[in-house]
Amino acid sequence: MTAGSALAARIEKEIAEHSLANGALLGTERELCTRFLVTPAVLRQATRILEARDIVSTKRGTSGGIYVRKTSLETVAGYVATLWELDGIQLNDLATTQALFRTMTFNAASKRMTLEEAYHLRHLQQDCHAAPDQLARSQAAIRREDYIASLSGNPLLVLSHAISTRFIRNMVPFEYLDLSPSDRPDKTDQWVEALVAGDSGEANRIADAYVAAMFQRLEEWRSAPRKPDDGAFVTSRPVWLARQIIDEIRTRSLPSGTFLGTEPELLSRFGVARGTWRQALRLLEEHPAVTSRRGSGGGIYVASPDGIRAEQMIASWLNGQGASFDNYAHIVAKSSLTHIDLLCQATTASFNRLEELCDGSDLGRLLKSLANVVAVLSGNRTLATFLSMFAMNQGSEGPQQIDVGAVKQLRAHLAAQDQAAAARAIRQLFGRWL
Repeated sequence: MTAGSALAARIEKEIAEHSLANGALLGTERELCTRFLVTPAVLRQATRILEARDIVSTKRGTSGGIYVRKTSLETVAGYVATLWELDGIQLNDLATTQALFRTMTFNAASKRMTLEEAYHLRHLQQDCHAAPDQLARSQAAIRREDYIASLSGNPLLVLSHAISTRFIRNMVPFEYLDLSPSDRPDKTDQWVEALVAGDSGEANRIADAYVAAMFQRLEEWRSAPRKPDDGAFVTSRPVWLARQIIDEIRTRSLPSGTFLGTEPELLSRFGVARGTWRQALRLLEEHPAVTSRRGSGGGIYVASPDGIRAEQMIASWLNGQGASFDNYAHIVAKSSLTHIDLLCQATTASFNRLEELCDGSDLGRLLKSLANVVAVLSGNRTLATFLSMFAMNQGSEGPQQIDVGAVKQLRAHLAAQDQAAAARAIRQLFGRWL
């Protein structure tokens, strides 16, 4: 580890231990060099590392210094969702994966919810009913679902929910993320009440049918998108313009770095006011779909997210939220039970991954192995991507020993395709997280 890397780790630890707020001043370059007993060159190396991971930002001038910069959930979700879009993630894979994670979320939320939180959830549901139009209703529904995700207490589930929601909003020119008709009983009322009552099973049953209908309508919109002047399409002018440009980039498969035009050229082409354009540009840069350049060669260029950058942003946000090994173990154990039928059909090569762990290895390796097998056997790219993402951020509690005999029994039950016995073995191994 270089001196710069070691210093970056010390600064990141200090930010976490003192729960420093976004925008907090860590100090000037001179102050930090004195505090950590390093040279300016080492500090600058550490700063570059932390800036790349969205942990700090540097300001020059009279108020210059190094400041805490905590990546927001919305920023991470937007970045990853755009990367997924470019990678060709499909809505049907997303729907299947979110059904699995929603079950985990509802189970955790119904168990952890306090009376005060239950009242707040009901209040958010009332906001949906009171919304003056469909767009406002959809926005209220998003706030309700975000709150339910937060009640799970698992940052990994919160992140998966945020990415999935943003992915849908990016992919489909459609604001109706709440489908409850005003002239019939609201199904979301029923699952909210089931959660408040602690009946997560009933809540999931209702939600599964509701969300399946929503994804069906989203697919219909993708196959026959409506124009922005359609009465059913409710959006603002800047949002419409941003989506027009995103659709053009998507339709023409424009690579990163493609020149779209100067600001005056784009204003003339789309016939919009400068204020509308500036708002649309902010949305496009946050997406991220474009980047703007000043000076010679300036203008608007196609941008695309970077996989390494996405990993850094995810790690930074999860670290800030205190994501733990327990959070990861819960998701892998639940995913393994849900896919027990597929695990019982695993090939010899898949079994060998488990066999390698029967030598007294730690629990983290076993969980990664199971996650890999589930990801491959499911054939679901979205689930595989999430499990891979979670594995890279599983916390740092250190090695935890496993019951080697229980692992051998699990492998034997899977080889015999005995689903019931295999499920029991998984519960024995991971009962703490189920």
